[in-house]
Amino acid sequence: MAVGKPELATVAFIISAVLRITVLVGGYYWNGLIGVAQATVIAPMIGFPFYYFLLRKVIDLDLRTYFRSIWRSIAASVLMFLAVSWLDGILPVLPEAIRLTVLTLTGTAFFVGAQLILWRLSKCPVGAEAHVLALARERLNARYRCAP
Repeated sequence: MAVGKPELATVAFIISAVLRITVLVGGYYWNGLIGVAQATVIAPMIGFPFYYFLLRKVIDLDLRTYFRSIWRSIAASVLMFLAVSWLDGILPVLPEAIRLTVLTLTGTAFFVGAQLILWRLSKCPVGAEAHVLALARERLNARYRCAP
C-alpha cells in the first residue's frame, strides 16, 4: 500500500489469511489451544518465502540485507520457542486456558528480553527496538511530568 501497489497487498492479505486459518485449524486438531498458539508461530515461517517474493517485487532488497534487519527477531523467537517448549514439558497438569496463559506470558517475557539483549549486544542499532524504547520513554516522561 505504501508504495502504491494495493493489488499486491490484497493478494498478500488473502494468502496470509488462508494460510493462517489452515494452520490454526490444524494446530487446534493437533494440540488444542496450545496447538493454536504454536500455529501462530509456525504460520509466518511457512509463509516467509511468499512474503519475501512479494517484497522483492516491490523493492530491491536482497536476502542478505533482509536477514541482517530481522536476525534478532528470529533469534529471539527461537529462544522464546525453546523456553516455552521446556516450560510446557515441566508444568503440572493445569486447565488448558491457564496453561496457555502461563505459556503466553512466559513466551512474551522471553521474547522481549531476548530481543533487547540481542539489540544491546549489537550496539543498539537504529531499528524497531530503538523506536519502541524512545516511544516508551516519551510516554513515561509525559505521564510522570510534574505540572508547573
